[in-house]
Amino acid sequence: MRRVSPVTRERERLQKRQARLDTMSSLHRPVCSAREAVCARGRRPEEVIVRPAFVVTPEVDRWQSAAPPPPTANLVKPHGIALQTYLVALFEAQARRRSASTSPINDRPLVASERDEIGWLDLVASPVFANPTKTKERATEKDNRLRQLKAALRTLEKCGLIALKGKEFRNGRFEGFQLQHESGAPGFTGSPQYKIPFPSGDMIRLPVAFFLQGWIHTLSPAEVATYLMFHHLARRYPREHQEAGVYISGFNREEKYGLSRDVYESHRALSTFGLIELMPDLTRRADGRVKQFNERVRRGEMLLPHRFKVFGDAQLNRNSLTVVRNSLKRLIARS
Repeated sequence: MRRVSPVTRERERLQKRQARLDTMSSLHRPVCSAREAVCARGRRPEEVIVRPAFVVTPEVDRWQSAAPPPPTANLVKPHGIALQTYLVALFEAQARRRSASTSPINDRPLVASERDEIGWLDLVASPVFANPTKTKERATEKDNRLRQLKAALRTLEKCGLIALKGKEFRNGRFEGFQLQHESGAPGFTGSPQYKIPFPSGDMIRLPVAFFLQGWIHTLSPAEVATYLMFHHLARRYPREHQEAGVYISGFNREEKYGLSRDVYESHRALSTFGLIELMPDLTRRADGRVKQFNERVRRGEMLLPHRFKVFGDAQLNRNSLTVVRNSLKRLIARS
């Protein structure tokens, strides 16, 4: 077995990430343009509102069993597009409908049949490999993208985030899929049907540039999930976020947000891309581990976590593909 050093392993990871991004590069501009067109035909929301139940586990009293992880935690798949697909569906619903507390009806086809029509395949970006199928014909890039979209919709159905028509293998069951509540749990609100929320309380408010500049598909699922977590913390603790930045302990990160340490480590990429500001505790190493941990615990010292601030529209209003590509090139050159 070939022994690989941590430096080599990290370089290979970055190169694979770069290669995956390259396979989506031809879709970046068309997909962003299609999202702009949705806004032009409906309304251009300043923000896309997401209920906290999508990101954080609701509070339970001590007599209840532990609540399941929030839907976001189940959608963090390295090469999946389910998280992207659901958030884009929320964007589409809020861009087409003008009032809160309404249940949008999805009449958009998966694949556009007319020249000026926009289908779901036009709004979601995924790698565009053309692989051979079991038949004599080779699957086209469009065929494979449609297959990935349908796989994402199956995953969302299993998580209770959308409703599909009929049983598996029924023709047309993916057409007209209906959004369900962000919690993925009908009992949480009494009704599983999605309704556009009011922008109040600690709702997560994603600037529309997150979608129109393509961050939703150029970031990895782990990075999107971590970004959503920091957005929720910033909304929940606005004064702390403004003054010193927000933080999250390892226990709360896993128990409340369902995010592992590996997923959380994507905060480094978010900082490199300029979406968040990392204010590190100088007593920690680059990997986040505390220097002289045992000795400091023995002395009873307080162990401070890293703190973070989430940047606003100015940083999001950049071409995400260019930003992420250039950042990856610099990281690979340094590794």
